[in-house]
Amino acid sequence: MIYVVLIEPETAGNVGAVARVMSNFGFENLVLINPKCDYLSSEAIARSKHGIDILKKALIKDMQFLNELDVKIATSSKVGGPRNVFRTPVDVRNVGTLIPKDANLKIGLIFGRESIGLTNEELMLCDFLVSIPANKENKALNLSHAVAIVLYELFRSLNKESHIDHFELANKDEKRVLLELSSQILEHLEFNREQNKDTILLVLNRVITKSFLSKKEITTLLAFFRKILSKFKQ
Repeated sequence: MIYVVLIEPETAGNVGAVARVMSNFGFENLVLINPKCDYLSSEAIARSKHGIDILKKALIKDMQFLNELDVKIATSSKVGGPRNVFRTPVDVRNVGTLIPKDANLKIGLIFGRESIGLTNEELMLCDFLVSIPANKENKALNLSHAVAIVLYELFRSLNKESHIDHFELANKDEKRVLLELSSQILEHLEFNREQNKDTILLVLNRVITKSFLSKKEITTLLAFFRKILSKFKQ
């Protein structure tokens, strides 16, 4: 299940246009996090066209909604250098590879405010960062245009045979346990700075998510990590 998640949208017309492009590409689940506009205004309804039903049934949530998602894909025009793990981007043309076809996962496509996009803190809550190549002199796209490009690439990808094998994937709770074990193991190791440990945990989280581990694979890793932790405790 794929959700289009708009964080604090500021312009009603953009929300309506997002509902329209969702209808164009066959996506139905719109979530508005703390909207700052009247998303059911006459302007929003007029711009939604055939997406009016999507607009009317949009879910209004707060930031806690992100905790319900198994995979969170953020979007931003601001990307970092090779040392900035928070803003390491995936090209939008590859967004379909982040979503295994037919997997029973709740996946969020996270879009930020029209004015400032997503904050660093919000990006840290996500598993991937997708960026749309654009003119470096004017990289920030209109919100509804960015949504249209991402959904177009997803539509193209998900309507082809997926190159990802269809097996039962590990869920967010199993991945959380694996990360908790990783954190406990790191407590037994020495680091020059606490920041180094936090960075390792962040990278491990990204690796675990990007791998789309099967239940068998994560069960094997959990057993292995528990063995390591047991040795440290001894």
